[in-house]
Amino acid sequence: MLACPHGRFLPTGRSKTVSPVLADIHFSQGLITLLTPSQASNKHLWNLGGALVLPGLIEPHAHLDKTFTLTRSRPQGPGLLAAIEAMHQDRQHWTPQDLRQRALRGLTWAAAHGVTHLRTHIDWFDPTPPVAWHEMAALAPTGLTLERVALAPLTLFTDVNSADAIARAVAQSGDSCLLGGFIHSSNWNPSAMANLMESAARWRLNLDLHIDEELSERANGLVWLADYLSRHDFPGHICCSHGCALASGSEQQAQQVLAELAKHRVTLIALPMTNLLLQDAVVGRTRASAASPDLKRRRQRASPLYSAATTCRTRFVPQAAMTRSIPLAVPCLAPSSTRYLTSSRGLSATSAR
Repeated sequence: MLACPHGRFLPTGRSKTVSPVLADIHFSQGLITLLTPSQASNKHLWNLGGALVLPGLIEPHAHLDKTFTLTRSRPQGPGLLAAIEAMHQDRQHWTPQDLRQRALRGLTWAAAHGVTHLRTHIDWFDPTPPVAWHEMAALAPTGLTLERVALAPLTLFTDVNSADAIARAVAQSGDSCLLGGFIHSSNWNPSAMANLMESAARWRLNLDLHIDEELSERANGLVWLADYLSRHDFPGHICCSHGCALASGSEQQAQQVLAELAKHRVTLIALPMTNLLLQDAVVGRTRASAASPDLKRRRQRASPLYSAATTCRTRFVPQAAMTRSIPLAVPCLAPSSTRYLTSSRGLSATSAR
């Protein structure tokens, strides 16, 4: 058994006058086994000097294939779709060496700031795995668990055979891989969405979807997904990132969608920094409601709720978001932690201007 004497922990209770106290933390095989008030006699192991002790941080939503591209990609206008187009133009530089260099830099920053688990989405442009998919698999960072998500536009799932080929390739890539999809009103196709869900179920894959990343009443992804889950069993876990369009519909519709997603324990991830900057942006103005839409309603519905910092130094988040605005990765948040998300939104507003 090891111990870390003289770290700080927060006593129980909600009194604003309570201050952190020194503690001795004992752990074995990576798990905390004992937490006691500090004793000055415990001098045989690591003295943290009263530092705040946190568990390893989790970054649930990153894009390592896009990170550190800010200086060479210039979108023609504000907003999400312009940023996506800028990334497509930047793909000319995505050689194996370029991808490795940028991704390793991002992972190094992550590890240096306490991240122990990181999930990265990787763009797919056709049914075959892209170079970045293979390059990320070979990184194997020490002390950091890396998950890969195949981020394919919904159009690639229009054809049943294409959908199955993508899901098969992801399934054959290992247990740390998930099927994803970019689902937006600009590419909406309910048949393609059904193919995505069915191919994931067939290959026993978990899902992590970019869904309704817009403030538009035409966005239909989450509404469709809730209806689908009410009529079909899905064997895996589903994670939905962004979901900004919930803020644009009616209160009744949002409540119904969130209630159905909660029944199936769909995890929701808010990305306040990138959504505040990009959603329905126009020159000289961003819409604050885009940052963390309907967090209180999500919290009340008891779906698992997390917040993520996404990618640093890209056209999606120009500032070094993960390392300086929010301390590299926002810790996984319980549904009751809405106040922290509100704080994150404030940081985003400051950074995005």
